[in-house]
Amino acid sequence: MQYLRVSSGNNETEVRESKNIKEDLFEALVGAIAVDGGIDESRKFILRELADELSRTYTVDNVTDFKSKLLETAVRKGIKAEFIVGVSPCDPKTFVAEVLLDGAVCASGAGASKKKAAQSAAEAALKKI
Repeated sequence: MQYLRVSSGNNETEVRESKNIKEDLFEALVGAIAVDGGIDESRKFILRELADELSRTYTVDNVTDFKSKLLETAVRKGIKAEFIVGVSPCDPKTFVAEVLLDGAVCASGAGASKKKAAQSAAEAALKKI
């Protein structure tokens, strides 16, 4: 961020602390490296700059969006993850969800909404993989 130029009409602190600006700047750097040095060089840059984030271990204890975390984990491990959500045959006010990993049922969950059922199933699946 030390090389970022901010016009006088903008609040420099806000711009420098903006998550969107940081993301845009990183994306621009990766693109420039790819154009100038090729994909392999941009890959090296990404792995070097994001090494801490990529190596961080996520535990179920510090996650609140289990579905997103499960989908991220599945992509990272090369696993196809799917959710099947429907109404419980026993209680029409309850939704049930199943998580399929590579086509096989891994976990299930229930909740008062489709979202809660999917989150419950994803949490159970994360504990298994």
